[in-house]
Amino acid sequence: MSRYIEIPRDAIEQRLIDAGFSRVYGPSEVCYERKHSTDSRFSVVVWTSIPEYDTVSRNCGTASIRVLSRLTWTIPGEDVPHHKVLYMANVYRVGTVDDVLGRVMERAADFYARIQQEIKPPKISVRA
Repeated sequence: MSRYIEIPRDAIEQRLIDAGFSRVYGPSEVCYERKHSTDSRFSVVVWTSIPEYDTVSRNCGTASIRVLSRLTWTIPGEDVPHHKVLYMANVYRVGTVDDVLGRVMERAADFYARIQQEIKPPKISVRA
C-alpha cells in the first residue's frame, strides 16, 4: 500500500516560482498560477493542499495536489471573474518529495501545452 507524504511548503513554492508561477490567494489553501504568455485569459493553477497558514500539506491521504488549466473572463458590469476548468489532474502525494513535485511540473507543462493548442490562430486559406 502506498504511503502518503507531506510536501513542505518551501519545496513546492520554490519549484513553482522557478517555473514562472506566482502566488494567488485561494479561500483556504495555498495556490499558484501561471498565466499563458500568448493569452492571459488562460492559465495553469496549482492547488497545493497546504492550508493557508501552515507549512506542510494536510496530513490526509485524500488531499492530493490539484493541477488545472482554466479560462477566466469577466462580464461587463460585473466585478466577479468567471472561470471554466479546461483540464484537471490530481497528483497524489506518494513517493518522495522530488517525485511528487516532478509529477506536478509534468502535469503543469502538459496543460500549458494544451492551452497553446487551444489558442493557436486559425489557418487562413489564401485564394489566388
